[in-house]
Amino acid sequence: MKFLYRLSILIIIAALTFYLIKFPIKTGIETIKSFENNPVRKATQTAEGDRFFRQLLNDKQKILYDEIYNSITNGEDKAVVKVYDIVENDIILSMDYIMYDNPEIFWVNFLDINYVVSNSGTEIEIDNIYSESEIKNMKEELDTVVADIISQMKSENITDEYDKASYLHDYLVGICDYDLTGTAKNAHNAYGSLVERTAVCDGYVHGYRLLLDAAEIESCFVVGEVAGQKGITPHAWSLVNFSGVFTFVDPTWNDIESHVISEIPQAKKIVSHAFFGMSDIEISKTHKIDENIADVIPQAKSNDWFVKNGYSAAKLDDFVENAAEALAKRASEGGEYTYFELSLTDQTEFRDFVEGIGGGVSNLIDKANEFLLNEETDIKINKEIYYFITNAEKGAVLIILSLSNG
Repeated sequence: MKFLYRLSILIIIAALTFYLIKFPIKTGIETIKSFENNPVRKATQTAEGDRFFRQLLNDKQKILYDEIYNSITNGEDKAVVKVYDIVENDIILSMDYIMYDNPEIFWVNFLDINYVVSNSGTEIEIDNIYSESEIKNMKEELDTVVADIISQMKSENITDEYDKASYLHDYLVGICDYDLTGTAKNAHNAYGSLVERTAVCDGYVHGYRLLLDAAEIESCFVVGEVAGQKGITPHAWSLVNFSGVFTFVDPTWNDIESHVISEIPQAKKIVSHAFFGMSDIEISKTHKIDENIADVIPQAKSNDWFVKNGYSAAKLDDFVENAAEALAKRASEGGEYTYFELSLTDQTEFRDFVEGIGGGVSNLIDKANEFLLNEETDIKINKEIYYFITNAEKGAVLIILSLSNG
C-alpha cells in the first residue's frame, strides 16, 4: 500500500503580521488580521523534556516511533515493526512526531511514504534523499556550524538562559534567508537554515531547536495556523522553556529581510523581536495551535523581549533616554543604515508615535545624536526613515533609518 503524506506545515511562504509603511504615513496604521473568537487554550497535561511528542503516543505508536527512529539513525532504508494492528494514522502520527522531536534529522523525505503489512509485521520504507556518504558529510557540516555558533556565544560571556536564547535567535534569523521561491531542497530542515542559510518556517524552528539543544535550553516544535497578510496559512514556531517558564518564540515572523532586502542591503542584519517571549493570550491573536496538540503542550506565559531589555513602556517619555542610548550604540557600528525597536503599551501613544504626532521619532533621533556627539564620532542619524514596521497588536515598532558621516 502506498499513501501520500502531507504535512500541514510544509508551505512555501509564511505570512508576516508586520506591516511595512513607507514614510510619510498618510493612511495611519493598518490593522493586523487576527483570528476571530480564537479561545485561549488550557493545557490539560504538561508533558515536557526530551522527545516531548513521543510522550503523547500510546504504547503501540511508541513502538512504531522507536523502530522507525532507530532505522533512520542507523542509516537503514526500511523499518520492520512487529505490531500487527497498525492503521495508517499510527504511521502518520509516528512520522509526524519523529520529525517534530528530532531537528538533527534532515535527510529523510517525510512526504512520500511506502508501507506493507504482512504476517511478519509492518514494513515501512524510509526515503533517504541523500547517500550514506553525503549524510555523513552533511552531519559533520551541521555539527561544525552549531559548535561554532555556541563557541561564539560563549566567547561573549553570555551566561543567562534568556540571553542565550535571544543570542541564538538573533544569530539564526540574521544569517537565514526566507525561501520565497520554494525551490530550496533543504528549506524545511536545520541543514537548510544553518548550513545553506535558506529555509521556511519549519526549517527556522528546527535550526533554532538544534541551537537551543546545544545550549541546554529545552524547547519544542509547535504547529498550527497563522492569520497574516495572506489570510490563514499553515505555520510552525517554537515553545521555549526558561527555567520552568514556557514562552512562545517565532523566529520566522521575526525575520523581516524578505520584505526590504531589495531596497536595503543591510536589512539582512535586521532582526525583530515582536514575536519573542509571547504568552498564550498574546500569540492567540495571530497564531492558532493545531487542535491535536493544543491541549497537551505546556501553557505559555509572557516573557517579553522588550520588557526584559528595557524597551517597553506605556509612553515614550518613560524610557526615551534608554531607547536613544541603544539607538546611538547600534548606529555607532556604522554602515548606511541603522534601526531600533520599542514597544508602547498605551495604544494612543503608539498610534501617535507611528503617525508622527508629537514628534516622537524626531525627538528620539535628536537624543540619540546627542549621545553620538558625546562619543566624538562623525556618525549621525538622519531623519530619513526608510521603513516603519509595526505590530499594532503588541504596540511594537521597528524603524530603519539612514546614517551619514560628518
